[in-house]
Amino acid sequence: MLQRLTSAIALMTLIPFLNGGCDPSGLAPGLTGESNLLLGGSTSPSIEVTPGEQNITDQDYAFLYASTANLPEASTDNDGIHAAARIRWTIVSGTGGLNLVDPNSSASLNNAKTIDTDPATDFGGAVLYFPDLGTSGEIVVKAEVIRPTDRTVINEFGEASQEHEDIVLATAQAVIHVNDELRLRLTPPVTILPSGGTVSLEAVLEALSGTSGQDDLNFRYEWNMTGLAGAGDLQSSPDSKTAVFTAFTEAATFTITVKAIETLSDGRELVNGPASATVQVDPKLRTVNTFGYYLSRDESADSDYYNVVARVYIPKVQGAISYRIVGQGMHDSAYYGTGYSWSFSGNPPTGSIPIVEVGGGYSFGLSSASGSIASGGLAGAFGWMESRFAGMRVIVTATVAN
Repeated sequence: MLQRLTSAIALMTLIPFLNGGCDPSGLAPGLTGESNLLLGGSTSPSIEVTPGEQNITDQDYAFLYASTANLPEASTDNDGIHAAARIRWTIVSGTGGLNLVDPNSSASLNNAKTIDTDPATDFGGAVLYFPDLGTSGEIVVKAEVIRPTDRTVINEFGEASQEHEDIVLATAQAVIHVNDELRLRLTPPVTILPSGGTVSLEAVLEALSGTSGQDDLNFRYEWNMTGLAGAGDLQSSPDSKTAVFTAFTEAATFTITVKAIETLSDGRELVNGPASATVQVDPKLRTVNTFGYYLSRDESADSDYYNVVARVYIPKVQGAISYRIVGQGMHDSAYYGTGYSWSFSGNPPTGSIPIVEVGGGYSFGLSSASGSIASGGLAGAFGWMESRFAGMRVIVTATVAN
């Protein structure tokens, strides 16, 4: 569980981003450069934020990913000295904090209202939003492509001084809603694949207790993918909560969505979602950068006893010869501290602790608690796991065979 700097409880939803804001280049709001070119438009700078919809509790976090296109390089011209473009994230309405995605650090959170990321780095298009405990209502997060610019200005006395301006090239935003008793997420929320890379995606439906009734209920799934035609493929089935994306050879960005539709006992249908994920194809890569998640479940097969196990789940990457997993944001004084890392090698992967295949991915245990149902300890077992691991970020780097 992620340690909180404030207190209370809530549940959050990231609804479809709103493509408002200015685009001085004339690009239609919300269109990436790729999709704008398909429509016969210009090659102006653009930005789009996904997932479009996402539900979280106050002990979890929202993952936001910005797809950008046609960003200008660093240069010098008559208008000044321009640094490379960056993404500026700002909470423009509501509370909470923004944090960088750093696979090499388990340091404490930034929890900033405004944070800049470098789109040229592996996770430079990503940011994490953490709600304050007890938050309810709407949180609006804005993402801007900025071009830091320095100019030399001469005043009326002929004296030179430096003037700095962050020129805004494109804008998008996302709205995060609080308090939903059931949440659907698509994991991993972001994956960066090389040409030919494959990753499994899973629709995860959770209740507030941290347990999932998804395995025992009657669900069907509606999968959808948008992106550059012919640059990737999604294999899915309405009978399965997992789907497999395969990258082809072109650089492209895809948005994948899923709805989980539950058939109730009286025949009515309850629609959960949609939840979204982003897959970026980078032909230059030889690694896959993606994410896992933590979840606690009662794994006992005996109706008189419980066995609550906290596990890390990671997606299966085809052709992976090793996995490095970094867990961040725990606050487990007993063992893991604020962060921990694990390594597995081989195909299938093995390591110092058991890792098992689960559906379209792999899983390994963090901790467990067991006892008799009559003792009344089941809720306490879930609470103990949540107090240690909820909100934990799981960053995965898989090395693939050439």
